[in-house]
Amino acid sequence: MNSLWPVVALGEVAKLFRRSEEVLPSKTYRQIGVKWWGKGIYERDPIDGFETRYKQLYRLKKDDIVINKIWTRHGSVAVVSDEFDGLYGSSEFPTFVPNCDKLYPRWFHWITQARWFWQFCAEKSHGTSGKNRIRPERFLEIEIPLPPLAEQRRIVARIETLAAKVEAARDFREQAMGEAEGLIYAQARKILAGVTAKVTKLQDWLNLDRAGIQTGPFGAQLSSKEFTSSGVPVLTIGNVQFDGLK
Repeated sequence: MNSLWPVVALGEVAKLFRRSEEVLPSKTYRQIGVKWWGKGIYERDPIDGFETRYKQLYRLKKDDIVINKIWTRHGSVAVVSDEFDGLYGSSEFPTFVPNCDKLYPRWFHWITQARWFWQFCAEKSHGTSGKNRIRPERFLEIEIPLPPLAEQRRIVARIETLAAKVEAARDFREQAMGEAEGLIYAQARKILAGVTAKVTKLQDWLNLDRAGIQTGPFGAQLSSKEFTSSGVPVLTIGNVQFDGLK
């Protein structure tokens, strides 16, 4: 990572903070998961308090940084958006509160999608106990570039403008592909409408009698000199030609 801006450890701009709540048997809890490679949070199936073995769950708040301890090495790090405010995670999902006077949460959101950040996550996870679960204090050792807050906001605005254009271009491409496929299909129908071909029943090519019993060579062997009188009739792609079955 090369940066013209100051580089600071996450622990200088965020701190571990857990909003623990005792699990109540009568309450239903909406749970979160964290996708790999900075792809954000997703909502898991809700769970009733009497169904979980956890004695405590931890409530998330907008702008929290949340990680999956097991998969942090695969970039399982996210910033909580409005959509997931108030949902819950287990002890496997530590949360960190950013100092918003220094760290713009959307700036960190885009950092979570950078390869160099994933590499740092993997390094900090390596060698820890419990299947490479990262310890929260090790996560806070990861260093990130930290321009002035106003610069963070300016860069994020630029990134998100470009991201919106990319998404619009992707949607346009998918629409164009759909229209092209429709045009090709329409033209193919016009061409085939002028083609005359003898229509035969498939059973005539497979040598089936009216009862569906095999009476001759089998379809997969129609283009072969070797025939058998038993087995299951099969047509291969080689038997299907433009003007009929061969």
